Amino acid sequence: MMPWFSIHHGEESDRISIFNEIAAYSSPAEQLLKQLPGVRRAMVLINSPGGSSTDALLLHDAFSRIKVTTTITGHAASAAVIIAQAGRSRRIYENGTIMVHAPVNFVSGNAPILRRHADALEKINDRCAAILMERTGQPAKVVAEWLSGKKDYWFTAREALRAGLVDKIIPPPISEFPANDAQLTQAAADGPTEQEAMALEMIMALGPLRVRDRARFGANLAAWFTNEVRTA
Repeated sequence: MMPWFSIHHGEESDRISIFNEIAAYSSPAEQLLKQLPGVRRAMVLINSPGGSSTDALLLHDAFSRIKVTTTITGHAASAAVIIAQAGRSRRIYENGTIMVHAPVNFVSGNAPILRRHADALEKINDRCAAILMERTGQPAKVVAEWLSGKKDYWFTAREALRAGLVDKIIPPPISEFPANDAQLTQAAADGPTEQEAMALEMIMALGPLRVRDRARFGANLAAWFTNEVRTA
């Protein structure tokens, strides 16, 4: 199971690091939430490609109830942006980036099943929109465009500041990078993208596959990867 968070308890403040895909590989947000009782003040360091929107919303609500400063140390995309909004102070390192887009889901089934999932996804989208409007001060039409599903919206640190997605741009202080955090930063860089992780989860959920012609099936997969998979 790939780790995606760590907690280090300090005398005056705790440090929570969020990296890799949020709630990756059947490791839900509840595992982090179970470690929050007693935490009253925390620094949340974020370097994540995104992940589960529902888990990110749970973490956002939990972090909003304590004194949290969120700092984007590298990249915050998709669901990770929602967690970043929980900070009473939202910071980003000078070379940090943010990506906002509509929540996505991979489902299969008949028409009623697909409609139920679509309705649920719209409710998640509405909740994310409410958080972004409240914290950024952007009008509803701007946030609606970010979450329209038309494309991914990328922000440099300065663009994120102008958009209200963060409150402050800061240089990376050495004191916030103990040895293990350097390892976490590398883990986030080496980890899967959000789409890659979701695709892997879908494949693993299928279990053993039965195919009529293994060679043909493998060739079709290889052709798909050649034409459809692009390096992030």
